[in-house]
Amino acid sequence: MISYKQLQYKDINQLKDYFKHVISHTFLNNDVDDDEDLNSEINKKMTYINRYFNGSDDMFIVAKDGDVVVGIIGFYTPNQMIQELVGDKVDGLKEMGTLYIHPDYQSRGIGSQLIVLLTQFMKEQGVDSYCFDCGYKKAMATWTRKFGQPTYFFKDYWDVGDHYAVWIVDIKETFV
Repeated sequence: MISYKQLQYKDINQLKDYFKHVISHTFLNNDVDDDEDLNSEINKKMTYINRYFNGSDDMFIVAKDGDVVVGIIGFYTPNQMIQELVGDKVDGLKEMGTLYIHPDYQSRGIGSQLIVLLTQFMKEQGVDSYCFDCGYKKAMATWTRKFGQPTYFFKDYWDVGDHYAVWIVDIKETFV
């Protein structure tokens, strides 16, 4: 039985290995083979987690199977790339991100449930809209299916055929 709850400090010890596993899987699934980028991405996620535990107004929700984290989603200040590429269009917004589901638990609705729970949290906080980004081909297709065309699309951003996109989502218009 999968349970969903706010990330607690006792979960932090398993997160670095968790991120290494799920992000490695994501890179492999999207034909990304760059150890430096992998380590950078893992470290970036751990920075978000550490900021969360140091009193920021960020939020993380985890999906757990018993005591084991099998999914995570976060809500925090938009990442540097979003801020640089879309500028003041994200002023005052938070980013929904760090959505990773353990490969053995994918396609079970866990990611969708984490989005629902985080969106409910945002509504309770009086948030009207948020942003998120994506640079992975397979995930981009999923987000386009769920949220429509991206608000900002950067064709061939990483390389020919490897695009980057940013969505700005009005909570009232989402599927939640």
